[in-house]
Amino acid sequence: EVLTTGEEVARVAALDALALSGAEVARGPIVEATLDESGTVRIHAASALGLVRTADGLSALCRLIADTDAEVRSAAANSLLVHGRDALTALIDYYSLRSRLPEPIVTLTLRAMGDAAVGGLMDLARSQPAHVRAGAINCLVALEHQDLLDLLPGLMGDLDDEVRGSVRAAVRRFGPEALPYVLRGFLGDSAPAEELGRGGLALLGEVSVQPLVDLLLDFNSPFRVRAITALAQVGSATCLEPLVQVMAERDDSVRVPAQDT
Repeated sequence: EVLTTGEEVARVAALDALALSGAEVARGPIVEATLDESGTVRIHAASALGLVRTADGLSALCRLIADTDAEVRSAAANSLLVHGRDALTALIDYYSLRSRLPEPIVTLTLRAMGDAAVGGLMDLARSQPAHVRAGAINCLVALEHQDLLDLLPGLMGDLDDEVRGSVRAAVRRFGPEALPYVLRGFLGDSAPAEELGRGGLALLGEVSVQPLVDLLLDFNSPFRVRAITALAQVGSATCLEPLVQVMAERDDSVRVPAQDT
């Protein structure tokens, strides 16, 4: 009753006592207090949720990182950090990050959570279920964290459409920096990675042409036909001369695809 009818000082004291008690019955009132009109009460409620583990509490913290009060946002981010990977999964679910990049406020929260958030996201990007992988990748894209590039070749072989969409978002965001990683996935043993790699190389455009031409003109390379298909998708005029050169070869396995292109 104090939390709903008491003065602000009394509400804050009641919240702090509930948090320290650790009682299961304390969870509901603390979550309700995150909706209090007083910013001070919401700050204490957000801090209390760092001590109380509940799904409703994580959802409330996810909501509070967009609060109008900067101190409330900070307290919510600190409490989320306490909950580790559970908090990251909650953010992905709450903000539907499986299919889009996070809003600026979410990105700011992740930055505030520091290396712990990055490490957790890297783990989640390699985990189940698929929507969590996709959301973790999107978060790492928004953070522009370079370590994500090391995961790209493996993630390119993922069969989930949302994960593949997140990988394409990473290629777009990192641009030319992603080229060696996209090439590694494209030239691997995975057919899905090869397919996504062709699209990724096309996204990167002109910077993809020379490495592909080098593959095409390397007579000892087992990837010459694969290079032709990728060059066709990139669609650059600078690859015409090498393709014409290959069309004069006697090897039908290479000459015919070049002619078709």
